Amino acid sequence: MNIGTLIVACFIGTTFVLWPIMSKYLNMAGAWANIVVIFGTGLTALILSRYYIVTNHIPAPPIKAILILLCSAVMNGIAVYLYAQKTANPEIPTAIFVVVVSVFMVIAAAVLDFALNDTIPSLRQLAGFGCAIGAIVLLTGK
Repeated sequence: MNIGTLIVACFIGTTFVLWPIMSKYLNMAGAWANIVVIFGTGLTALILSRYYIVTNHIPAPPIKAILILLCSAVMNGIAVYLYAQKTANPEIPTAIFVVVVSVFMVIAAAVLDFALNDTIPSLRQLAGFGCAIGAIVLLTGK
């Protein structure tokens, strides 16, 4: 990965953890945080994506692909709702919860990429997954 990609990844990662921590700081209920974030995210993504599609003349994908991805989007909506609920809960340490979710994302990304795209992880990446599992144990243990 080049430095530009790493900077974008840093921006994405920081932004993904900013809103749940900010909503807790603002004492906003998880359901309200969910509505505000989903609306703002959807509107921004719609504007940026439409511009890209129009300027690059990208054809619409097949309806089957749209329906399958829509099912994934519904699951994502449920996940974002639950994420907002948990991060707004005063009894749950937000920073630890966000890190645990992120670590599970690392593991799920590798497993799903292998299952769907036949991407075989290297030994180094497998060691990283082991460290990720160790991080979950260390972060959630008492």
